[in-house]
Amino acid sequence: MLVLNLKSPRNQIVYFDVDDTLIIWIENTHPDAEEAIVINDSAGSTLTLPIKENIEKLKAHFALGDTIVVWTQGGAEWAEAVVKAYGLESFVHLCLGKPELAYDDLAPNEWMLEKWVLAEGE
Repeated sequence: MLVLNLKSPRNQIVYFDVDDTLIIWIENTHPDAEEAIVINDSAGSTLTLPIKENIEKLKAHFALGDTIVVWTQGGAEWAEAVVKAYGLESFVHLCLGKPELAYDDLAPNEWMLEKWVLAEGE
């Protein structure tokens, strides 16, 4: 059995989604396409821009001693490709795909922080 003890000094594990949270996908006709980062993975090449505010939040949580997990519905490979492309390896402890099925005796709203979705302008 694999056991990962990722508890941080603050005893807080913080999850960041990838798409539309840390980055956005763009077309090469986007006005900021010159500044875009191309991410290559097994699915091909994707042109992306950072959501700088949320990347700074990730770094701030890391600085506080939190454990940082980056996850995405696109799978662990995509999460890792984004983390590497944006140079976030030293801030991220684990890359995961989002669960497709979970078993728990509690509903997420019973154990998760009340405000768990990032809103624009936070």
